[in-house]
Amino acid sequence: MSDFAHADEIEELVAQPEGRNLDFELDVPELPDAARLIAGLANSGGGKIVLGAEGQGKVSGLADPAHAEAVFGEAANLVAPALDLKVEPATVNGVHLGVVTVPQGSGLVLGVQGPLADRGEKGEVRVLSRTRISQALRASFADERPNSALIEAVVDLISEFNDEISGLNEQVVSFRGEAKRARSWRGQLSGWIVSAVLGAILGGVITVIAG
Repeated sequence: MSDFAHADEIEELVAQPEGRNLDFELDVPELPDAARLIAGLANSGGGKIVLGAEGQGKVSGLADPAHAEAVFGEAANLVAPALDLKVEPATVNGVHLGVVTVPQGSGLVLGVQGPLADRGEKGEVRVLSRTRISQALRASFADERPNSALIEAVVDLISEFNDEISGLNEQVVSFRGEAKRARSWRGQLSGWIVSAVLGAILGGVITVIAG
């Protein structure tokens, strides 16, 4: 784990806002989140993750740079194809940070333990659109070397959609039942209100007559 080469470069990095090719994390993320982050950056042309900073000049520091190297080293193997990351310590005004350099992916990088992702202009990690997945799948077959990881991920994605559709169908059935019961109760309630009003009127009339 070598020191980040250029002090002025890290200062320039932490002065920027988070974006498509730059991510800031206050601490070392959990392993699945780290895998999603590097897949998103790799699918967006590569970039850097600065650990222990918020961006726009705000730094808090990183307690254990060795832990960062271990987590991102393992996370690099949780995407397909695996990525060759560089994890380096850095220092800004005496505060220790970590910088993870993520290369651009060769084709579509798949987060094995998370959604297929890329990044938006403001740095948000997004689930890839069906169009993007379809394009990548066609490109995989175009060179006559089908990417088995990609195919498996697409199959998993379709299965997830099917599960979601089944779940939504069950919710629709449940909502219909609740709506039907609500209509029934509303009808009964209306009847009770009418009866109560008529009873009150009738009671008042009888009281007047009796008086």
